[in-house]
Amino acid sequence: MREPRSSPPVERDTNKPAADHPKLNEDGLYGDDPLSELMDDDLDRQRLVDSLARTLGSITRQSESAVAAIVGPWGSGKTTLLNSLRQHLANDNKWHLASFNPWMYNSYESAANGFFSELSHAIPEDLRRGDTRGSIGKLAARLAPYGSLGGLIGVDVSRALEATATLISGDQSPEAAKARAEGELRELDKPILVILDDLDRLEPAELLHTFRLVRLAGRLPNVYYLLSYDEETIEDVLGRTDLASNNPGRARDYLEKIVQIRIDIPPLLESQKLGLFNRLLDQLIARHSIDFRQDISHRLSRMWIKTVEPYMIQPRAIKRLFTQLDASWVGVADEVDFVDFMGIVFLKTFERSAFDLVLRLRSELLGETFSYEHQKETNSDRWTRWINNIGRTHPRHPESIQNLLADLFPYLRAARDNITFGYSHAEDTIDRRGVASRQFFDRYTQMTVPAQDLPDSVIRSAAVEMANMREGTAIQAVTDALQTDAGLVGLRLERFCRRGELSPVPWIEWIGHNYIEIKSQHPESFVRPDSWFRSMAIELLDKLEVEAAVDTLKAIGATNSGLILATEIVRFVTTREPSDSFHGWTDAAIPVVSNLAEQKLRMESTHSIKLEDARLVDLCSMLGATNSPSYIQEILWDIFEKSTWNLEDFLGLMVGTATVSSGQETWKMLGSFELSSVDNLLGLQRVRDTLNLSPNTPAIRDAEVRTVDPPTLEERISYAQSILADPNASNAQAEP
Repeated sequence: MREPRSSPPVERDTNKPAADHPKLNEDGLYGDDPLSELMDDDLDRQRLVDSLARTLGSITRQSESAVAAIVGPWGSGKTTLLNSLRQHLANDNKWHLASFNPWMYNSYESAANGFFSELSHAIPEDLRRGDTRGSIGKLAARLAPYGSLGGLIGVDVSRALEATATLISGDQSPEAAKARAEGELRELDKPILVILDDLDRLEPAELLHTFRLVRLAGRLPNVYYLLSYDEETIEDVLGRTDLASNNPGRARDYLEKIVQIRIDIPPLLESQKLGLFNRLLDQLIARHSIDFRQDISHRLSRMWIKTVEPYMIQPRAIKRLFTQLDASWVGVADEVDFVDFMGIVFLKTFERSAFDLVLRLRSELLGETFSYEHQKETNSDRWTRWINNIGRTHPRHPESIQNLLADLFPYLRAARDNITFGYSHAEDTIDRRGVASRQFFDRYTQMTVPAQDLPDSVIRSAAVEMANMREGTAIQAVTDALQTDAGLVGLRLERFCRRGELSPVPWIEWIGHNYIEIKSQHPESFVRPDSWFRSMAIELLDKLEVEAAVDTLKAIGATNSGLILATEIVRFVTTREPSDSFHGWTDAAIPVVSNLAEQKLRMESTHSIKLEDARLVDLCSMLGATNSPSYIQEILWDIFEKSTWNLEDFLGLMVGTATVSSGQETWKMLGSFELSSVDNLLGLQRVRDTLNLSPNTPAIRDAEVRTVDPPTLEERISYAQSILADPNASNAQAEP
């Protein structure tokens, strides 16, 4: 494996604008069209054009007719080279030029017509001596009676050639046709060059027909031929004819008889590949206004060296990659990481089977699921298994694809390099919206932001609206998305929050306003949506001065939804965070939020307890956790004495419910009843003394009973009393 160069080949000065190159579409990026000219000549083709022109001039001094060929693989730029050569020769004014593209004709008849027509029309009217055009037409007619072409290829084209001659000369007389044509051609002021391109696109019979037109009908004085083809393809096509009969040697020998001068397109130098790659890259960056930072440049250099370069053997391959990038980037602009996206587009374009492998094993690559068998693997075992997985897709360059997948997915890189990535690396992947993040993977494979996703552009616009204190369509779009998938919205917003792109106060208020909706949604992963938003709100509060943070908590505490958020925030930072965590606003916030919570409790206690009041237990827990057990106990016993609330109903609220499912049906059942919570909020012994329950008081509903409807308040009260009546009860027994 080659090590990266000390100077990465795709490095560019990100402080300077991209070079002023022609636009992508002006380079003929789309379709299979050749370039009409050499443009910036990254491939040094002008030197080859000059050499070709000199070679052709030399041939005319040594032979009165000859066949030369430009030979190169598909995509090597043969047609572009011919276009430039044609322009060069036209400017030089030393040739009459004719172009014959046989694959454009759909029959032998039309091909023969086109061949002789192009030959005759290459001579300008004012330069023709006698009737050169008619002489060439009569030469075509002369071949028909002998069946020369028809006999050779097994098809009688005599009538076709006679018709061709009629079209061209208007005369079917064969006498002296060849001599007259030769004589008049010798007297031309300059030779004719017939250019035949795209021979490698022909079917076997069409190819033989074309070669024999050149060999038998085209050996005329002052007429020269320049063919263009991919040798491997031509030999394969000839091998499927009776002439070669699947014998590569015979096909090669036949080519050598046809072609006297062979000009090979040289393979691309590494600097030429890189020059063309960088030029198209600069155009892509300019066209789409891509933010090309230094870290992107370094990673792209690595991808070029380790993966892309071996595939860029022809100009068409480089063009093909950027064609796909240009077409696909529109759907994901500013929604994915550019380098990762190029890697996926490259994989999809050049190694589709390997791309399908990524789709098939996405769960493993993204860490969504792990089989027990895979969990037991060593890093070495895992990497060996993946080398075999990749090998079964039969990539042209297996090591290149191994390197690419390891660079795209840390899971594989850890296996290859025998290392472990920490949480910070996962955060970095999310920050740059890498393909290895399950949040963004589908954007890469779909080449767009899926309908169920929330585009970053919408969040960015919402952030601007919030900063300007203006509710617009973007904020509404984020709010609408929250109603269906709070977890997704939380993940997207958390990334912007970490990057400092959210204005603290309006976003905390927005979270508070929607917090009840957020808490009502069940998580689709191991993390509840409300935990994302609570952590985000804490992070935003940390960006504020103490007074502003406390004022914000007080403001959101004015609503039921916001008060739940405020109490959870205070409880979390005082009881659940690591002891070394510090928030400057905590001490000042506790009495403010506690006062709001107490006011809420006393206000709600003016009406009878309902099941919908269960969240009030959380308020009580916060007051007990952030102050002292005696603080909340005094408040609650005072409420029981002076309001419509009573102890039994409140105990019923403290009984949770559980939802169980078989996959086809879903039921409700009694959940946890924590005696430790009873002790903290009310004092366990005081509760038992007040209720004075008989030992082993039965519950009217067993904890294991499953029903479609949730347990009633009466059933919960009864269940709580049965636990409290048992002197041996513990939390474990109280949690079915």
